[in-house]
Amino acid sequence: MDKEIKTKIISWVKDALKQEKLDKIDVKFPVTDATGGYSAEIVYVDVRAEKGLETKCYNLIVKKNKDNEVIMDTMNFREVYKKEVYLYSTYVPFLKKFAEKRGSAPFDNIPRCYGTVNETNHYVIVMENLKPKNFRCHPLGGDAMSLDHVKLVITAYAKWHALGLAVRDQDPDVLKGFGKPRHLLENEYLMKSICASIENEMDYVSEIYKKNNDLKPVEVLQKLKENYVQMFRDMLENKDEDVLIARHGDSWNNNFLFHFNEEQNIPDKVMIIDWQAGILGNPMADVNQFLFYCCTRKELEHLDEILKLYHDTLSKKLKELGSDPSKCFPWDVCKKSFERYAPLSIAGVPICSRMCFKGEVKKAFDFADSVESGNVDAMFGNELTDPKKYFERIDGVLKLVIDRKLV
Repeated sequence: MDKEIKTKIISWVKDALKQEKLDKIDVKFPVTDATGGYSAEIVYVDVRAEKGLETKCYNLIVKKNKDNEVIMDTMNFREVYKKEVYLYSTYVPFLKKFAEKRGSAPFDNIPRCYGTVNETNHYVIVMENLKPKNFRCHPLGGDAMSLDHVKLVITAYAKWHALGLAVRDQDPDVLKGFGKPRHLLENEYLMKSICASIENEMDYVSEIYKKNNDLKPVEVLQKLKENYVQMFRDMLENKDEDVLIARHGDSWNNNFLFHFNEEQNIPDKVMIIDWQAGILGNPMADVNQFLFYCCTRKELEHLDEILKLYHDTLSKKLKELGSDPSKCFPWDVCKKSFERYAPLSIAGVPICSRMCFKGEVKKAFDFADSVESGNVDAMFGNELTDPKKYFERIDGVLKLVIDRKLV
């Protein structure tokens, strides 16, 4: 790691921990001190500090913008970074006070943030590293998330969305901090590249169905392909949409960290991470994306039960917060919203399945490279680790949504 950036990180960490009123701080960088993400850099930091006679230890993550002009400005990630910093520095603390003032528990399914930086060319979040507390992503390449995983995520989303709906009901000006509803994929380069990859994957799966002489899924996939770009743009622009709250916007496998009950080896807590794709929009767009991206037919057979759990949890939380569920988000609106946004997420099932079964990537993907190449294929790998499971997952979901007339 560059000495200059290391010095900056130490300074950011010390500033973030000022609220802890520590007497002495020693900052260390573990051997795996830096890892690269698609759109941000993650640096792991261990802190040993003294507070009077007490020794305190902190395992932290410093999430910072990529120092790349193409990513920052050509691809407009500067606004994306600012929005995530706003969420952690302003919106989440506001939600905590909002809930506590009404005698309701704050949202606790997001990592603790110690501090943020929002200055020219530096957009930084200093947050708790949950790995030492045995939180981990659900592994890719094997079975999909179990119903226990699904219920945890759905319950967490319901509470987050309830807070957003209550704010919209009681203090709507707060949402103006998110500005115009924008998503990181609204950028012209990313929009074109991502949509092309999604459409190509639908074609790839269609060819498998054709070889199997199974033509109904081909018809459905082609219709989704024809309408995908427009559906995507309508979602980003919230066309004909009245229910706008701050939603997560990137509900796929690696953006959830689960803690497990060691005795029974079942998940008992979830943390939602990576809010860079946050957007103002309908809450059911998150729910759709999560269910179709992270589940197989086995879990989706319980769709009615899952949606009922979501709405019951959301309604209970809204009542706690002093808002009327029948006014803010009644069951019939919830169901219609789910049906409206389902096709958009279903269209993404093939490419998300490839992400789950992608082979080893020789070169780390960098969004900046996609501007020159015109595609993001490197993000999705090449060879599939298990082509059979890849297709079975897609086939199961498609057959279920066809049976339920969701497409």
